[in-house]
Amino acid sequence: TGHIVAEALADRGVYLKSLFLTVAPARKDFVATVGPRAAENVLSAVQWHPSMGYADSFFGTSAEYASEFEALFGTEPSYLAAMASATVFSLAVAIKGAFERCTFTQASMDADALLFDTSAIACKDAIGQKYLGNGYDLIRKSLEVQSLETVVGRIEFNQHRRNVAKEPAITQVR
Repeated sequence: TGHIVAEALADRGVYLKSLFLTVAPARKDFVATVGPRAAENVLSAVQWHPSMGYADSFFGTSAEYASEFEALFGTEPSYLAAMASATVFSLAVAIKGAFERCTFTQASMDADALLFDTSAIACKDAIGQKYLGNGYDLIRKSLEVQSLETVVGRIEFNQHRRNVAKEPAITQVR
């Protein structure tokens, strides 16, 4: 891992003008673990940090998300927690969008019926034409056209269902 590389270089008296490592430099304890001299000028790509200026309508700003997360769980959120939260927000927005032009044929149904039974929902597309697919297809199509700001940045999917709008940031330990 990254801290092992930084420590090994420092143990040998090798201090580079810059060193690019993944994950480790973004950890709060990186400088304390490897020492200030070994950590100096280490670069890293980060997916998220509370100081990034992202925001959405559910979690608020990245800083507000981090503060609320810490209050709830007693620890700072990792980038993985923030990404997972943004994923759930994205899916919730997609589900809402998928069914906004639908009526449900039953007052109560299970998830399988909602997702896979074409007779469980009656929907129209954006121009008012009857939609003949199932709920799963509606959600997938909603995700395909989604363009959403979240606490971790923008979400937009390409034809391979990969988020192509999320841009990592580069950090430097100084």
